[in-house]
Amino acid sequence: MDISATALAPISASTDLDLDEWCGPESRDHVSEFGDRLAEFLPDGEAWIPAIKAADFVAHLRAVDPDLLNGFLHASAPAIVTAQIGTWRRHDRGISTRRAGAVDFELAVSNGEIESFVRSPFAERFSVNAENLTKPIGLMTKADHIFVADRYRRDERAAGLGRAFHEAIAKRLRSGQTTADVLSVSAYCALRESITA
Repeated sequence: MDISATALAPISASTDLDLDEWCGPESRDHVSEFGDRLAEFLPDGEAWIPAIKAADFVAHLRAVDPDLLNGFLHASAPAIVTAQIGTWRRHDRGISTRRAGAVDFELAVSNGEIESFVRSPFAERFSVNAENLTKPIGLMTKADHIFVADRYRRDERAAGLGRAFHEAIAKRLRSGQTTADVLSVSAYCALRESITA
C-alpha cells in the first residue's frame, strides 16, 4: 500500500510546534517514518476495516515504538484537531436539523420557550471559501451561498461518477466473482477512464 508522507503531514508547516522540545534535538522524521511503518503494517490484497487496523497499529506502536506514535501525534495535532472540528460540525449540523417531538414542541410553544427549545438554523456553520473559512448561515453572503452550492454540485458529480463506475463493474460480475476474476488491471483502468474522464 502506498502512503505518502505528504498525505500524513500536518496541515500547516507554519504552526508553532517545537519538535526538538518534544522529541529531543536529534528528533526523527516521525511523520515520514509513521507513513512508512503504516504502509508496511496494512495488508495488500485483502479486505480490512480501517478503524480496526488503526486500533491494531496504535496498539502495535504503543508496544514497540511509543516514541514514534507520540512524535507523529504531536506533529499531526493540527490536522487531528481540524478533523475533529469537522466531525463536530457535522454532528452539530445533524442536531440542528432534527425535529422535536410534537408534544415537546407544543409544550415549549405554550410556555413561550420556543427559542430555548429549537436551535436557530442560522447558527449552522458552512465552509465558505477555499481556505475553509466557516460562517454561521445567518452571516453568509450571496457569494458564500454560491460557494457552498458549488461544493454540493461537485460532490454530486463525483458521487454520480463513482456510482456509475461501480454499477458498470457490478454488471460484469456474477455472484461470488471478484473484480480481479473478471477484469484485468488495464481493462479496469480503461473502464474507469471511460466513465470518470
